[in-house]
Formats: sequence, structure tokens, C-alpha cells
Amino acid sequence: MTSEWTSNTTAAGLAAWRGARARVLLLTHQKPDGDAAGSMAGLARALDRAGATEVIGLVSGPVPGWFDGVMQGVRALHVEQGGAEMLATEGFEPDAIVVQDTGSRSQLEPFLPLLEGKAEITAIVDHHLSGDGALASRRQIVAGAAAGCQVTADGACGVLGEPDAASLPRDVAQALYLGLATDTGWFRHSNVTPAVHRMGADLLEAGADGAALYAMVAQTE
Repeated sequence: MTSEWTSNTTAAGLAAWRGARARVLLLTHQKPDGDAAGSMAGLARALDRAGATEVIGLVSGPVPGWFDGVMQGVRALHVEQGGAEMLATEGFEPDAIVVQDTGSRSQLEPFLPLLEGKAEITAIVDHHLSGDGALASRRQIVAGAAAGCQVTADGACGVLGEPDAASLPRDVAQALYLGLATDTGWFRHSNVTPAVHRMGADLLEAGADGAALYAMVAQTE
């Protein structure tokens, strides 16, 4: 499989692919930040609402103090290496793996044994300029996006059959708003575009509480 870092599917394509898969494993980079946590929580909640039988997220490395609060209701397991034994103990064999907010082998090092030989059931959803395309047969890469949550929001809409982010459930919107806000420095960085503000407005309309997230993340670290 090519390692070329190109997008070869869309949010709609991934939604259709995931729709036929009931046991989904979510991965993100080590030391998850707001965008990684928001992407994982937002998609996990959307998949759960869409009827997935089981969704598990794996995280590795230090997590921020606010992490558990953001991930409330999401089954996220903390592992130091691999995670295969933990999943076996849980009796969990994924039929889909979604890697969010990274495609870098170095950032996914603890999970590489899990990803080995699993490219055909793996998808990457990311916004970074580089990564290893060989990790996944399906890749939705939007390099111009300010945050991974921008890309995940489209995927959540596809999973739930919603027309736009303003129609997402509140708990999904809350998680996605976190990633959008933190990866843009709470809308102060140069990566803020009209599209960022439009999505932020849509997520607020869906019920996201930006002030509460700011208090939790930026004022308690």
C-alpha cells in the first residue's frame, strides 16, 4: 500500500463505511490535546447514537487534568504500550479502526502493534500536512482545516444523517467545539478563517457551551 499522504475518501464515504461496522476502535496521538480529545469524544458519541455496538478509545501518555471531564460517557482506556492485551481482556475485536488528528507513526508509536496488518479496516481523519498513508486504506485529510475537529464534525454529520454542525446533538457539538477552540488558540491564531467561525457558530447553535469549556480547560490548568 502506498505511503502517499493524500485524501482518498470523503466524510460521506467514511460514514457509509463505518455504518456497516459495529465495533469501532478510536485512536489519536500520544499526549492528547483538546483537538485529539474533542475529535475522539465527538465521534464516539455520534457513533453511539448511530447504533454502533461498541466504541472504545485508546489514549497514551500524560493527559490534561480536564481530560476525564471532556470524555465523560466515552469509554476511553489509558494504555502505555500496544493495548492489544487490554482489548483482549475486554473481549473487544474491532471491525473498524479510526485514527484521528494524526497520521504520524511517531505520534502513534504505542499503538503500532495494533495497527500492524490492519490497514484495510483502518481510516485516518486528519488535518496535518504530513503523515504515513500506509497506515490506513481510507484517508480523509483536509490539510487546510484549522483543527481535526473541523474534519470530524463533517464525519459526525454523515454518521448521524444531519445536514450541518448546527443540527448535531449537544454533547457531540460540545466535544467538537473544544478542538476547534483550542487548536485556534480560542480563535486568536492565524489559522482562524471564515469557515472556522461559521463552524464555531454552528456548534454553538447546536448547544456547545464555549464559556464552560474555556473555564474547564484554560482556567484550571
